[in-house]
Amino acid sequence: MKKLLTLFLLLQLFSLNLLSVERIKLTGSSYEMGKAWAKKQSTNIKALQAQFNVMASYVLKKSPKEINAMSLKVAKHMAKEDLDELRGIADAIGSKFEEVLTFNLFYTLCVTNIGCRQFVSWGDMTDDGNLVHARNLDWVDYPGSPMKRFNTIINFKGKGHQEYLSLTWPGFSSVLTGTNRAGITIAFNQLPQKGDVNYIAEPTFYTIKRALRSATTLQQVIDIFQKTKPMDSGSVMVSDAKAKKAVVIEIIRGKVGLRKPKNNMISNANHPTAETGVAEARQNGNPDWPVCATAVKFSKKLSPKNVQNLMAHSNVLQPELNILSVVFKYSANRMWLSCGKKSAAKGPFVELKLFTDE
Repeated sequence: MKKLLTLFLLLQLFSLNLLSVERIKLTGSSYEMGKAWAKKQSTNIKALQAQFNVMASYVLKKSPKEINAMSLKVAKHMAKEDLDELRGIADAIGSKFEEVLTFNLFYTLCVTNIGCRQFVSWGDMTDDGNLVHARNLDWVDYPGSPMKRFNTIINFKGKGHQEYLSLTWPGFSSVLTGTNRAGITIAFNQLPQKGDVNYIAEPTFYTIKRALRSATTLQQVIDIFQKTKPMDSGSVMVSDAKAKKAVVIEIIRGKVGLRKPKNNMISNANHPTAETGVAEARQNGNPDWPVCATAVKFSKKLSPKNVQNLMAHSNVLQPELNILSVVFKYSANRMWLSCGKKSAAKGPFVELKLFTDE
């Protein structure tokens, strides 16, 4: 416990401003990208890895050796590219591979209650007919506020893969929120289920990463998830900006189901829905609650600014948990990002290019 408290106090001393966001572009092989990334953020990666690995021991009540053994079992189901990237990070910071792996699998091994909201709209719901994909990340942060303080934007362009963007933190190589050159945007809402860690497969966060670097259509993403049957139970929103389509993929311990939109919008939160057809997923009421129900009350067709206001609406916003809010608009090569504080959806939002060479 003394070691845990010491790490938390050290993290408090980090000098990054709460509203700072570092942007990094990586190219090359997976190993090369991992190594280059770690060289740029080595101090923060080392500190976060130490903190999260100690927290994993505290939460799971297991020794670091036992938890690393759990992580290595999961690694058998992960793609070579992702393992190579982690090896690059480990080599750059002088850490053991299994320690970097455990750091990256923290949210898979230590199931936590995370509340999120997502919303996708297009056609007659938006001001110009183009698709927008919004997400609120509603998360209980840890001592030292690492998830608020160390926001990082990574543009990955690996050899033989298309470029994709991830909103992440130093050293967290898996993807919670991302978009790619083909106009596919994917983000994860957790559906915590007792016993999740007993079902071993590719972690959903790495299934998202793999889909972003390879998929160019919505159906390809669906096929990847249905074939993989990933590990973490969750509600995954996937949108295809070019085709103007979206779907919710729900995962309950390896069972995968789909929920399609009834009109030109769809949303998800942190409750399973009967519409997916997943046996264990049963929830009464409106599957699109609360975002779509609120969106229909807006008199204007939705512009990116209106969508920002929607995600900050009292029916949608979870003010004590909301630490990041983003609106993606692929057709404009733009995202509007607010992060680094509670109630992030209240802004201010910063307009950024998705892909900086355009």
